[in-house]
Amino acid sequence: DLRQLPLFSAEQRFELGLTGTVDVVDGHGHILASSNPTRVLTNVSQDEVVNKLFVSGQPGVENCLGCSNDQLSELTDEVVAFAPLAEAPWGVVIRQKAAEVFSLVRRLILVTGILALVTLLGAFFLVWVTTKSVIKPVQTLTEAAQRIAEGDLDTPVSGLSDHLYTRDELGILAQSFAGMRRQINRSMTEIQSLNQNLDARVRERTQAALDSQLEAQAARDDLRAIIDALSDELVVLDVSKHEVQLANRIAQEHHADQGNMIGIPYYQVFPCLHPQSEAPCECPIPEVLASGEPVRSIHYHPIDGDRSQRILEIVASPMRDASGEITRVVELLRDVTEEHSMRESLLRRNQQLAILNAISTTVNKSLNLQELLDHTLTEVLRLTAVDVGAVFLLEDVLGKLELAACQGLSPEAAHLASEMGMLDSSCGGILDRGEVVVVPDIQNYRGKRARSLKKEHLSSLFHVPLTTKGTTLGSMCLGTRKPVQFTAEEEDLLKAIGSQIAVAVENARLYAEVQQKEQLRGELFSKALNAQEDERKRIARELHDETSQTLTAMLFTLDDAAECAETSETRQRLKALRGLAEHTLDGVHKLIFDLRPSMLDHLGLVPALRTYAESRLAEQGVRVVVDETSAPRRLEQDVETAVFRVVQEAINNIARHAAARNVWIQFNFNHQSLKINVEDDGIGFEPSAIQASPGSQRVLVGSRGLGLMGMRERLEILGGELEITSLPGQGTELVISVPLNGRRETIA
Repeated sequence: DLRQLPLFSAEQRFELGLTGTVDVVDGHGHILASSNPTRVLTNVSQDEVVNKLFVSGQPGVENCLGCSNDQLSELTDEVVAFAPLAEAPWGVVIRQKAAEVFSLVRRLILVTGILALVTLLGAFFLVWVTTKSVIKPVQTLTEAAQRIAEGDLDTPVSGLSDHLYTRDELGILAQSFAGMRRQINRSMTEIQSLNQNLDARVRERTQAALDSQLEAQAARDDLRAIIDALSDELVVLDVSKHEVQLANRIAQEHHADQGNMIGIPYYQVFPCLHPQSEAPCECPIPEVLASGEPVRSIHYHPIDGDRSQRILEIVASPMRDASGEITRVVELLRDVTEEHSMRESLLRRNQQLAILNAISTTVNKSLNLQELLDHTLTEVLRLTAVDVGAVFLLEDVLGKLELAACQGLSPEAAHLASEMGMLDSSCGGILDRGEVVVVPDIQNYRGKRARSLKKEHLSSLFHVPLTTKGTTLGSMCLGTRKPVQFTAEEEDLLKAIGSQIAVAVENARLYAEVQQKEQLRGELFSKALNAQEDERKRIARELHDETSQTLTAMLFTLDDAAECAETSETRQRLKALRGLAEHTLDGVHKLIFDLRPSMLDHLGLVPALRTYAESRLAEQGVRVVVDETSAPRRLEQDVETAVFRVVQEAINNIARHAAARNVWIQFNFNHQSLKINVEDDGIGFEPSAIQASPGSQRVLVGSRGLGLMGMRERLEILGGELEITSLPGQGTELVISVPLNGRRETIA
């Protein structure tokens, strides 16, 4: 019973219309399932359309409304669709009436026909509107354009001002066309006005050109007058015609033997420019023609009957035509003899100043007299035209000249040269007169001195006094191996060199005296310090041996007296007296330590300073840190004493002025030096306010300044240094450096 089987089931519902059915047919034409239940199990094998589709076994659609009799014997108005199943020998047949299937197509054909009719009517309307709104305005614009082309700019563009045309492109174009006509009309009016103004300006410019031509003619006349008034020669040479085109009055006068220079070939004035000349040409014209640039040259012309010469400066400049070709050359000839002489004089002066500057630099390099004289003589021989030289200095004791330095000759020859050419003995004449003595040629002298100097190949001598502040300190003898004529300028230069050497000699002598006095002062100061230390030792020893012992005995006596006192009032007074004696004894011990701490002699520098710093600063609540960055060493007694006094003064300054809370003292011993840093966190000070040097005098302010001066002087005796770094409110740091080279050191 196939009616109960769920063979027909659709996953997606689709509309079959009023006449449509879906059947599942087997191979014998039986309907196994149908969308119309009444058709189930009916046989459709008699349906030729279905049989045709089923036999073909392929999906297909048949509309038998148009079928022919030889194909199908049955005519129907249905549309049949067939699709075979893949898993069974069945097929699916869908039927529907042709009228219902093609109803949508007929409706579409009807709608399409109506739309075509509407479109045709719209096209006719569009053509009518276009003809009215485009073609007619275009014809109107064309007529207006023809009128404008014919020159009619006054007639307006008519027919386009209607409001119908002002909202589309042709209306905008018409308005623009009308605006263009009006603008062209205004432009034509302005052009006519400008043409009238231009004609007036042309007439004015023509008149101005005529006036300028007259002025140019006047300027040419003035220029000609100026050229003729020049004190220098000026000629203009025509390169293409090879002739003189222009010459001023001075040039005409200078070449008066040529007659009128204008128009003559220029090689008659300048023979070297002749085309067939083989002589070397000094004229700059060929160089101007070759380079195209102005050329400046100097020509020397000897003056007849005179050893001097005339110096001409020639400046040749090219003149070009409109195409840039050089057609003329302008030559300006100027006499620069005097200027050249002044230039050479200035050059000589500069050379002399350079020599003096070099000599001055040399004499100021050293304050050692012998080294100074040797270097100075070397520079004099290098910078001047002399070959040998010697310096003689006046001895104050004997009043005679002694050879101090010589270069280029032996001491014996130097002594002979110093006596050559003098009216009296040796250089005494120079010392008496303070003047320069010149021996131009030794060959004119005969005698033993002259023969000896001739063996040295000397020809000329020059004796220069060494004078400063009106006092002659000696002389400088210079010599040359060739005869030389010294000019007045050269004599003045050598005298200036002599003055420089005299000043340097005086400075060297003064420096030597200052050094000697400084050494003597140091020795005296050292002796004074040693005497002071000896006196301190003596006073400390006497205080220890006498005063301290006496006060100690007084203490014991007062103790005994207090035990024997009968009344309490007497015992109280004796007790107060004992306290006063004990306080006095402590003050004596402190004074002994200040005068000469025995710890310095027994334990050394570092323990003594540590003890002194703690005893001096601890009572003020100052924290003291003493540090050693190397192993302690014992130094010579005078070194330890001097360093102790320097650091002692630094500690005293901290106690008096610094108001510090902490003090750091660091010792650093090595084989070369001893370095001590003393630093505090006190109020600091301005070192420049403590020590100033106005002029050459030192001004030390207050006890701190005196203490710093004493510290520096003690260190200077040892060859040491003191550096002070301080700022107000930022504490103070003292760096003490003492060299230990060559000093005895022992391990403590």
